[in-house]
Amino acid sequence: MAKGLIFLPIFAILAMVALAPWVAAHSPLFPEENHSLATAKQIEDMEKSFAIYHELEAEEASYYKFEMKEGDRISLQLLTPDSPARTEFLPGLALLGPGILENDSLPAFVEVPSGYGKLVEQGDSTAEGELEPFTPGPIFDLARVDVLAPEDGLYYAVVFSGEVGGNYALAVGYVEGFTFEEIVLLPMNLILIYQWEGQELWEALLPYLSVFLLGGMAAIYGYTRVKRPSSLAQWAALISALAFFGSSASVLYQLAFSFMGVEPSFTVLLSISFMAIYLLLGILMARFAYRKAGRTAPVTRLILVAISLIGIALWGGIYIGPAFALLAALLPSKE
Repeated sequence: MAKGLIFLPIFAILAMVALAPWVAAHSPLFPEENHSLATAKQIEDMEKSFAIYHELEAEEASYYKFEMKEGDRISLQLLTPDSPARTEFLPGLALLGPGILENDSLPAFVEVPSGYGKLVEQGDSTAEGELEPFTPGPIFDLARVDVLAPEDGLYYAVVFSGEVGGNYALAVGYVEGFTFEEIVLLPMNLILIYQWEGQELWEALLPYLSVFLLGGMAAIYGYTRVKRPSSLAQWAALISALAFFGSSASVLYQLAFSFMGVEPSFTVLLSISFMAIYLLLGILMARFAYRKAGRTAPVTRLILVAISLIGIALWGGIYIGPAFALLAALLPSKE
């Protein structure tokens, strides 16, 4: 396993390739019911970049509120996971606030505070989709608002539907980055995003379930022939390896799903970078799982801890991979 150190520079390079584009990534949010001014979702920080995933019924609106100072930047982007030409779901985006001189028309069901101006961007029915490389998944950019707040006060962003409902995402802010808590929650949030894209829960989990089923069967068969893995640490490593392989398979599956609705682009290279990292993490864990029984060297334990940390940082292995890699590092050796 110590020979696995030669992979660490590769990991570092691939991690930099994968992490550098985080400047274009959004932290995900999933609000509850916010279909009136009274229940508007409060956004505390309009600089930090969020992607808010939600849904609308026909002739319904979602409301988001935020305090701004004069001259502060307000950046909003309206996205959908499928083509409006195919689904006929074409939401619009409105900014309501004090000092806004525009007074564009809105559907009668949209609430507007007294004295507020209305800046409205209708959804683009001809929008072409592109690959969002981090989930990965398909997105269609329908509308954008990027203005400076004309005066201090409370503003509202409103997403409204027409005669057809559907799922949308509202991207807010322009300073990208993830907190540790957001990184830790990303594997679970990815499953929710895949469902937002239109997949059933079993579809989102299918790559992981398939890898665990086939890999587990192969491992049990191999154990009956060569008696490996031969310790609890090695079994933990095997479970970790399967989880990382599952993440790699999931990226491949999601790319196939995405390309049914959008054209491939150079951003696929970012997705492939993630897939390659998960694959390499899985290979290293599998090498440890099937090594000859013996004392685990301190440097090997450090490698296992490093794999766990890399897995967490790059949301690989849906918690299972990093957790069992760390467990393998901590469990006693079998002489």
